[in-house]
Amino acid sequence: GVRPGLAASGAGDGGDVGAGGVESVQAALAGALRRIAALEAQVAAGGLVPQYGAEAETILQDARRKAGATAGPEVERAVDGALHALFLKQVAIVGQQVASKFEGADGRETPILADELFLAEVEELKRPGSGWSFERERGLLHARVEGGLRHRASLVEERARAARLQQVTIDVISGMQDKMQKLAEKVQGARSGGGPLGFS
Repeated sequence: GVRPGLAASGAGDGGDVGAGGVESVQAALAGALRRIAALEAQVAAGGLVPQYGAEAETILQDARRKAGATAGPEVERAVDGALHALFLKQVAIVGQQVASKFEGADGRETPILADELFLAEVEELKRPGSGWSFERERGLLHARVEGGLRHRASLVEERARAARLQQVTIDVISGMQDKMQKLAEKVQGARSGGGPLGFS
C-alpha cells in the first residue's frame, strides 16, 4: 500500500511517487547505472562505444519512462550526469587517437584535417539534443597538433641552419686547401729554379 506520510500528503495520487514509486525510481536508476557500468568497462579497456550518443539517449529514455512522470526529470538529470562523464572520457580518447594520427604530419592543412576527424568521431558520441560540450578537448587537440607543427618547423629550421653552417665550413676549408696548394706550387717552383716565391 501507500506509505502513511505519502498518503497524507496526497503524493500517492495520480502520477506522483506513491506505492511502488520509490521502488520504480530506484529500479530505474539501478538499471540505468548497470547499463552505464557495462559501457564504462568497455571505455576503461581503451575502447569507444559505437554510436554512444544513440545508446545514451536510449538509456536515458528508458530510465525516465521507468521512473514515472513525477520522478522522471530528476532521474534524467542523475542518469545524464553519469552518461556525460562517460562521454567526456571517450572524447579524451578520441583526442589522443587523432593527435597520434597527426603526430608526424606537416602542412598548413594538418590542424584543419585533425579537427575535422575529431568532430566526425565525437559527433556520434554526443547524445542527441543534449548540451554536452567538447570544446575544451577540441582546444587541447588543436594546441597539441599546432605545438607539434611548431616543434617540427623549429627542427627543420635548426637542420637547415646546421646544413648552412656545414657548407660555410666546407667552403672555408676548401678555400684554405686551394691557398695551401698554390703555396705548395710556388715553393716547388722556387726549389726547382722557377723564380722567386713572390713574398715581399
